[in-house]
Amino acid sequence: MMLDVVGESIAAHSRNFAGVRHDLVTHLRSVARLAAGFAESFGAREVDYYAGLFHDVGKFRDVFQEYLRRCELNPDGRTRGPDHKAAGSVLAREFLGGLLAMTIQGHHGGLQSPTQFSSWLAEREKDSDVMCSKPRIR
Repeated sequence: MMLDVVGESIAAHSRNFAGVRHDLVTHLRSVARLAAGFAESFGAREVDYYAGLFHDVGKFRDVFQEYLRRCELNPDGRTRGPDHKAAGSVLAREFLGGLLAMTIQGHHGGLQSPTQFSSWLAEREKDSDVMCSKPRIR
């Protein structure tokens, strides 16, 4: 399997203290390489590469990018951001299977039971905004 994300310059995180934004595509590729390296010893290099690549693809959503811009304008007013896990969970389930999709869903808030995850994902798949945030895959 040979997949990669493609896209224009979009932020993974709001500006840091030096005023620098972390590019989302660069972030996804870096996490993918790290995950692959961690998983090599137990034979899961390729599958974990893709889990890393997919984990934050929901940040391509306009609503998430707007959230990051608001955080930059008002750093003291940060709140919990919009969902960014659903699109990656959908991709992971499609390409990697349900267990890795669950890890993407739980990468900030913790893992759910398989039943809870299936219900959560079914609801997110009804949201056209989530489904449109899946990046172009090549």
